[in-house]
Amino acid sequence: MNTAAIFHRTQDNWCYPLDNKRLHIRLQTALDVDSVEIVTGDPFDWHEGKWTCDTHDLRRCGQTALHQYWEAEVAPKWKRTKYYFVLHSGTQVWEYSERGLLVQGTGGRTDQHRNAFNPIFSRR
Repeated sequence: MNTAAIFHRTQDNWCYPLDNKRLHIRLQTALDVDSVEIVTGDPFDWHEGKWTCDTHDLRRCGQTALHQYWEAEVAPKWKRTKYYFVLHSGTQVWEYSERGLLVQGTGGRTDQHRNAFNPIFSRR
């Protein structure tokens, strides 16, 4: 996987509110990524010591000669969320958060929730 092509920010056209309930979240990857998931949840929603989260597929929304672009629409219950991405390329599975890329372990998800993207939107 071409890890240098992966890009996301929690602002501008990469993460923005559509209305009072929904967010658009986008990710840029190289052409060698087969699919992307986003793991989202309320930063304060924990049950028995584990972060409560949902997984959604991102849809491919564009492509250039070097990159492809992925997009998801999420509707956080309490108007706050944190998230990280799970990228699939062939047999490789990577998790991408504010800390960067980590190879997903064979024993399940890593502790990426600790380093998840946490966008803050000001009232306008």
